[in-house]
Amino acid sequence: MSLFRRKQDEVPTLQPSDRWISVAGTFAYPDAVKAGYQRHRENQTVGVLVPVTKGQYAGAVSVLVDGHQVGSLPHEISDEFFPIVQELTKQRRKATVALIFEPGDRISICAEPALNADVEAGSEDQANEPGTPQGDFRKVPTFSTEASWIAWPTLLETHQSTVPQYGGHKGPKVPGIIKKYGHLVMVRFEIEPKGRSAGAIQCWVGSTMVCVGSHLDEGAFQAVIESLAEDGLPATCRGTLEHLTDFDAFAVFGKPERRPENAPFLPPEEVVSVDVPDEELQRLDELLHSKAKSKVVHRVGTLVNHFGGTWLSLDGVLTGPLHGPQRPYVDQVTRLNFPATCWVDFRRRPDRPLSVSVAVPDER
Repeated sequence: MSLFRRKQDEVPTLQPSDRWISVAGTFAYPDAVKAGYQRHRENQTVGVLVPVTKGQYAGAVSVLVDGHQVGSLPHEISDEFFPIVQELTKQRRKATVALIFEPGDRISICAEPALNADVEAGSEDQANEPGTPQGDFRKVPTFSTEASWIAWPTLLETHQSTVPQYGGHKGPKVPGIIKKYGHLVMVRFEIEPKGRSAGAIQCWVGSTMVCVGSHLDEGAFQAVIESLAEDGLPATCRGTLEHLTDFDAFAVFGKPERRPENAPFLPPEEVVSVDVPDEELQRLDELLHSKAKSKVVHRVGTLVNHFGGTWLSLDGVLTGPLHGPQRPYVDQVTRLNFPATCWVDFRRRPDRPLSVSVAVPDER
C-alpha cells in the first residue's frame, strides 16, 4: 500500500461505544473543522487520537481528522482514554475512532477506552503518519511549470545545493515575482537554444527568465533536462528570491538528478532542531543500529500542526515539536492534498545526546 493512501475500509482500533461523545474545543480550529465538515458530512469517517505528553496541556487527548486537529476529548474523560492512546502510540499504532461531523461545528466520536476486538494487533498500516492527507496524493496534478512552490518538483532537492545566482539585470521584475508568489518559488530550467550562450542553463520563474545559471554544471543539467523532456516533463525545483539594495539574489535547491519517488515534498530551505523528550531519543538512538560514537542517519518524516506548534512525526509517533512558531505551510500543503514530508537527520556525536533536525521551508 502507498505510504499516503488511506484504507477505505479502515476499522477503528478503539472499541465502538453505544453513545456518541462530543469533541471539545472545535471553535479553536475553524479551518480544519470546516474542511472536515465539507469532506465528510455525508459519511462517518475515522479520527485519530493523539496524546499530549508535555506542556500546559499534558494529559489531554487531541482529535485529528485528515492530519488536522479538530478538537480534543472532553477533559472529564481524557484521563480514561490517555493511557490506552499513549500505549498504542508507543507501539507505533494509531488510536482511531469512528467520527461524524454535524451542522453547527458539532463533532462526535464513538469509542470506549479499550482495544477493538475486531482489529488484530499489528494489522494496521503503521506507515501512515499523523499529518498525511487521506486519498492518493499521486492523483494530484504535479510537476507544474507555474511559479508556486506547492507542486511536485522533478529534480532532487538538497539544502543550499548550489551557489546563489545573481540576476539584478532583471530590475523591477524580481520584486514583482516576490510580491505575487513570495520569496519561495518553483524554478524551471531550460537550455539556451542559440546565440553566444547556446547550451547555457536558463532559470525561469513562471514566465520570467530570472538569470542564466553560470555556476551550474551545464553538462549534467543539459542531460537531465533533455531526459525529462523526453517524458514530457519540465526540469523543476524550488528556489528563493531576495530583492536587495544592489542586486537580486537568487538561489536554487535543485541538483541535476531526477527526484526519487521516496523524496519528501517540502523543500529543504533551512535546518531546524526538534525538541525530543529523553524517552523518544532513546528509541531513535536504537534505530541507528550502530554503536559508533559518531553517526548520521537521514530519514523522511512528516510534520503536523498540533496544539499551537509544529511537530515531527516518525513511524506514526509524534517525536517532538520544532523550535519556533507553528508553520502555516503545513496546513496549506495538506489542504491541497500534498504530504507535509521533510528530510530528517539524526546525529550522534561523542559525549553528546542524539540530536534531531529537519530541513524545511523558511517561515518568513
